[in-house]
Amino acid sequence: MTDQSTPPPAGSPANPDASPPDPIIGIDLGTTNSLVAFVDDQGPRVIEAGGDVERDLVPSVVRYGPSGVEAVGEAAARGLREHPLRTVYSIKRFMGRSFEERRSDLDVVSYPLVEGPRGLAAVAFEDRVRTPQEISADLLAHLKRRAEDALGVDVHRAVVTVPAYFDDGQRQATRDAGRLAGLEIVRILNEPTAAALAYGLGRRGESENVVVYDLGGGTFDVTVLEVVPPDDEAEESIFQVRATAGDTRLGGDDFDRILVESQLRRLADDPGDPESKARGRAVLREVGERAKRLLSDVERAEVRVEGAGVVPD
Repeated sequence: MTDQSTPPPAGSPANPDASPPDPIIGIDLGTTNSLVAFVDDQGPRVIEAGGDVERDLVPSVVRYGPSGVEAVGEAAARGLREHPLRTVYSIKRFMGRSFEERRSDLDVVSYPLVEGPRGLAAVAFEDRVRTPQEISADLLAHLKRRAEDALGVDVHRAVVTVPAYFDDGQRQATRDAGRLAGLEIVRILNEPTAAALAYGLGRRGESENVVVYDLGGGTFDVTVLEVVPPDDEAEESIFQVRATAGDTRLGGDDFDRILVESQLRRLADDPGDPESKARGRAVLREVGERAKRLLSDVERAEVRVEGAGVVPD
């Protein structure tokens, strides 16, 4: 498995007229948050939301209605509690995975996880079943529009980062999502390689071995990279993944879940109606995330759940 080091060029939102007619953007399609970036003569830059929202991270959340996508990103995340059955989050965990592999997530996510085409995990909305590729495509299309607004040109190509442990099926699912979003995925780049590039590795002119730890929303993994310098300046450094391993159930989402696991079990045993249970899971997701953030700064934290509200102490 080999990745090459030079990031692809793209245009500058400060001077759209100078933007190339067909720029290549970079997308980090994350479990919890995603972002889009580009490279020009001024170097790499992340594209922010613009307007009154100066935020580069886009929550990887999509809400659906009778006519299709209702909201993406921050707006969808804010409405999770009101629309728990129609709001999808953490869909990356199900990319290229079978329903049986992810059956244990049925009592964790608020939306209805079902067995889709070819036995793969999917999500059901009323009379429509959407695959993780289709849902990821809606998120990618949102990021594509953000890039087009910033660059002032149409965007058709992208480099997308994925975990090093992603197998061929998961990588193909990512390419399929890009195609559905109107993007040609010109390269799938391993996330540890992207991290090494961000820190300027491969420019020292000598071979080196690097260990990259990646604690994300869905996984915690470690990768050993060998960085091979080019033979001459006209060539690129080569990043070779020598080994990778990790736990696909040890990410930030899992920390949130563990903090409220006893309440989730109680919900699973509750014979109440599906929408109330879904709303309860959505509220508990907020509870777990808030508790985790509080525990980043203090040794002990309490979070009270009052009806549909969440009150941190």
